[in-house]
Amino acid sequence: MEENTIMLLKKNIIKIEKNNKENKSIVNFWEGGELDLFSINKIPHKYSNTKVPLYRFFFNNNNCSNFIDYEENIITRNNQYNITYKCINCNSIHKVTLNNILRKINRNIINCRICKEYEELKRNNQCNYMLNYHSSKNINKNNDNNIIIKQISLLDKLNNDKIKFHEYDSDFKDNYFKRNMHNNEF
Repeated sequence: MEENTIMLLKKNIIKIEKNNKENKSIVNFWEGGELDLFSINKIPHKYSNTKVPLYRFFFNNNNCSNFIDYEENIITRNNQYNITYKCINCNSIHKVTLNNILRKINRNIINCRICKEYEELKRNNQCNYMLNYHSSKNINKNNDNNIIIKQISLLDKLNNDKIKFHEYDSDFKDNYFKRNMHNNEF
């Protein structure tokens, strides 16, 4: 994600909450000017083999000017932070976990879930999929573009299954009835 898009996303953060693990209550929250205690920077993880830098959130908990340089200021993946932010595109407000925001930044995703659902390409692909999927199962189309729905009744289906079962060899039937009951036994 571009640096100015990340800064715009950081500017659109409304509130950051830290929750208690046990009872899910809010322990602490930051909003407005207090959000300057948080920073988003790209660093390679200490234990990474590839040393590819990823974006991470930092929290200035000891009030120093270069808090990004200290490892204890990195917010790890196992955290209890929730972020309320305003979408860059549609201005809708969402409350998500900190890990979801970082995943979005690292994967260069700028659309929120609402933007993604209303994206025209996705809607067209979904529409085509549903039309093709259902048309191959039980819908036949004429040249006149009239749609005829072929439905099989339950009785017809049972009769077809009986006929198919009687076509099996006797060994299969014997094994089947060893595990399952006959109509008479039932």
